[in-house]
Amino acid sequence: METDKPEPKGSVIVIPVAGISQVVKNTISYAQSFSDDIIAVYVGFSDEDMKKWRKNGIFGIPEYV
Repeated sequence: METDKPEPKGSVIVIPVAGISQVVKNTISYAQSFSDDIIAVYVGFSDEDMKKWRKNGIFGIPEYV
């Protein structure tokens, strides 16, 4: 069975994220110096949290829901 998921090449960096801030932006920028395969993980506890997250984005990292 084929999937649409990207196949990692080299290191995959997973960053737990509590919100969007300058610290998160700096962390993602630093991680990008090591790998192009970065996953930022955010868990929203309400529909409002998720709408806010999607509106603000996560600095160019693709979103998988």
